[in-house]
Amino acid sequence: MSDRPAVRYSRRRMFGGLVALAAAALLIVGSFLTWASASQPSAEEFEEVPMTVTTSATISGMGSVSLDLEVADAPPSFPQLDGAYLDQEASEGEEHTRMSGIWTVVFGALIAVGAVGLLVQRLAGASAFLVSLVALAALLAVIVFFTDPLAAVTSGSIGDSASGDFAAGVGLWLVLIGAVLGLVAGAVSVRRPRVA
Repeated sequence: MSDRPAVRYSRRRMFGGLVALAAAALLIVGSFLTWASASQPSAEEFEEVPMTVTTSATISGMGSVSLDLEVADAPPSFPQLDGAYLDQEASEGEEHTRMSGIWTVVFGALIAVGAVGLLVQRLAGASAFLVSLVALAALLAVIVFFTDPLAAVTSGSIGDSASGDFAAGVGLWLVLIGAVLGLVAGAVSVRRPRVA
């Protein structure tokens, strides 16, 4: 009886382990990047000179807030904005954020544990099951976060009063890709080869 199916199965699990490791990295790294971002231009006047002020805000999966203000067509006499003011506003905003990214970090860590099990071929069946189950949980959580990126990273009070249309940031996209890759890794690793 040929051992080729077993070798193929071992290689498939090794490949699944590498994909699961990439999925874990995306889930963990994406948790610290931007989950919700908004940019809102508004028409203003200074000394009867029209100008455009664009306010940008980003919130990471760990609740860090970043604010930026860009002024276009401002007269030379327009006062320069102090960066410390924006930092203070961002700091006050962080009092109303939450660290939803901690969930995706935990999911990523668990998938990494399963990936190591697949790569070293120890408890490979349990590792494949762990990767599949955790990736499914991560995907469901990320879909909920995607439905309202601002609500995912803020408390209800600030989310209700925030102006601007917040969209999913790059971090949220990365954790989504990581969750999907985790499912692929689990599916590849769980599926048994056909014996000829």
